[in-house]
Amino acid sequence: MNHPLFMSQLAVADGTTRIIEKNPVLRSGSWRENREDNRFFETSMDRYEAFWNWEKFHRLTGKSMQAYEEHVREDISLRKHLMEQLEASGLGSGSYRVCRYMISKMDDAGYLDYNREEAANLCFANPWDVELAEGMVRAMDPPGVGTANTEAALRSQRRGGFAEIPRPGLRYRDQKAQRFVVPDIVIRRSRTYAKGYLNVTGMPMPVIDNRCRELIPEISDMRKIEFLSESFETGRQLIYDLNVRHRFLYKVMEQIVEANQDFFLGRTTRPEEKTLLRLNRETGIPMKYLPPIIRNKYIQCGGDFYSLEYFVATPVIARG
Repeated sequence: MNHPLFMSQLAVADGTTRIIEKNPVLRSGSWRENREDNRFFETSMDRYEAFWNWEKFHRLTGKSMQAYEEHVREDISLRKHLMEQLEASGLGSGSYRVCRYMISKMDDAGYLDYNREEAANLCFANPWDVELAEGMVRAMDPPGVGTANTEAALRSQRRGGFAEIPRPGLRYRDQKAQRFVVPDIVIRRSRTYAKGYLNVTGMPMPVIDNRCRELIPEISDMRKIEFLSESFETGRQLIYDLNVRHRFLYKVMEQIVEANQDFFLGRTTRPEEKTLLRLNRETGIPMKYLPPIIRNKYIQCGGDFYSLEYFVATPVIARG
């Protein structure tokens, strides 16, 4: 969808810039022009690496932001990472087929729900092949993938001497994505408290230039009047849509930061998850729209990036 609510921060920043450039009644303002906004917005003097990567991709290929994000999704895919390890494993044909099947059944969190007998039948394999494949998948990086749920992943990580990280597939993807995404939310920490801000680094604030409105009475060409009228309407709609996005993110940010003070302050490695129902009640967004909205949204805390999905207790859809 083209509404900013469904778009990544990078896509919104790029799209807003392009609309302002083409719209004669819009100018680029500062998010800090309003003192009240200082409490909510965060800007950085440094541009995120994602801006440079997008500009390089567009310069070399001429393709759209959608093509860029599809390229990034493929590059950071958990399935791709697991398949590379499988190809280097030298497994026999039966176990190899079962491994491919397991990887295809795995969700983005790295969890696997499958039936051994069904896997054997579909892959023309015997029970030994299935057992060997299961062990192979669970030995892959990142630690904890191929398990059934969070508790099983944490047990597997403890046995292997690894850090306990729930939803290991998401953490792998988020860490790989850091070079390609711009965070929607930035966490600033003191020794005792973590506070969230909406990140607007690299995103211009569209402002309607009302001087253009004064020109309308002096114009006799109806086509020019209609063009300016449409430009004003486009500008108002853009500002409204961005405000809808900011209000949603702010409400979600409040819920996540309040529940995860210990996580953001480094006192625990396991986040407190919010349910879709809770987000529905807090934001008023219908349940069916929440998964695609929170997709491609990120939180930065120090040097770490986390997707919003990492903090939401909902089944994640496996996307290659």
